[in-house]
Formats: sequence, structure tokens, C-alpha cells
Amino acid sequence: MLVVEIFAATSLYQIMNANYLGRLQNEGASRALDALQIAEVAKNLESFYTIVADAVINRNGAATHSAFEAFKTQSEKDMLLVRKLADTEEENAQAEVFASAYKRYLDLCIGIASGSGPGRLLKAGEHQGR
Repeated sequence: MLVVEIFAATSLYQIMNANYLGRLQNEGASRALDALQIAEVAKNLESFYTIVADAVINRNGAATHSAFEAFKTQSEKDMLLVRKLADTEEENAQAEVFASAYKRYLDLCIGIASGSGPGRLLKAGEHQGR
């Protein structure tokens, strides 16, 4: 009888541990999917460099405006996704820091490319005040 009780106890213990390990695996898989989505956001952000460079080099106003608008729409989706993926208070705070920095970066780059704002490029013959 004692052997049966020990066997039952160890079986119960193994089942409980298996369930716990299953939950850990599911959480890990979920975080891995989150990481892939964040990597996609980073890739989107990296692609903005090409849009700004094209705007600065080619000075095609209509195409530049269209590209900026499309990217702004995508950036809003990216910021929303980062906020949605945040699970803890610390992650929520970091998501807000990311969104704020992202917006400032977009504003600065659009200012440079459009020739307005604090980051604008100097025009030919214009001198930077020192």
C-alpha cells in the first residue's frame, strides 16, 4: 500500500511540474513572437533612412510628401503595437519613451528633408551661425 501511495504522490508531482513547464513554454513562445514583432518595428524604422535620403538627394516634393505620409501611418501602427505588447509597468514606460523618441526623430528628419525646422539643411550660400 505504501508503494502505491508513493507512486501516486510522485505521479501527481510530475503532472504538476509538467503543467508548470508547459505554461513556461507557452509564455516563452509568446515572448518570442513579441520579439519578432519588435524586430519588424525596428526594420520599419530603419527603412525611414532611405526615405529621408531620397528626399534630401532628389528633392521631389510630391513623392517625398507621399512617402512621408505613408511612413507616418506605419509609424503610428508601430507605436501602437509597441504599446500593446508592453505587459509590465516598466515596459509601458519604455513604450512611451520609444513613442516620444520616435515622434521626435520623425519630426527632425522631416524637417531636414523639407528644409524647415531646427534640423533643416543649409541652402547653397547660406552659412551656419556660430
